[in-house]
Amino acid sequence: MAAIVVALLGFWAVMRLAPATPAARVIHDALVVRPARRLDRIGRGHVTLLVLAAMLIPATAWLAGRDSVPLAGMALPELASWAATFEVTTLIDLAVAGMATGASLRFGWAVRMGRRWRRSGGAG
Repeated sequence: MAAIVVALLGFWAVMRLAPATPAARVIHDALVVRPARRLDRIGRGHVTLLVLAAMLIPATAWLAGRDSVPLAGMALPELASWAATFEVTTLIDLAVAGMATGASLRFGWAVRMGRRWRRSGGAG
């Protein structure tokens, strides 16, 4: 662990003390730019999936009692591969966006149109 810390401090020192050198640019690209690009891909769906898993796992552990550790050990790899295979985060993002949109819309116009339709004899 100490070797990793020393290596990272050395890389940081190279980037700080000699930023125009080719080595500093390579280190900056590998340790700053690429991780930032990967983190930029995290969307609301990923965060929602993380929050759901963070709520579901303790709830399952509470319900399962002593069997929670083996249960989590068996389930987490499957959940991770399922989420990666089907891009569940996009589906969750769409569901959350749909619920937010539905909650923010006003449906008074639809109720008024339905009443007019019934009054005009459209309901048969």
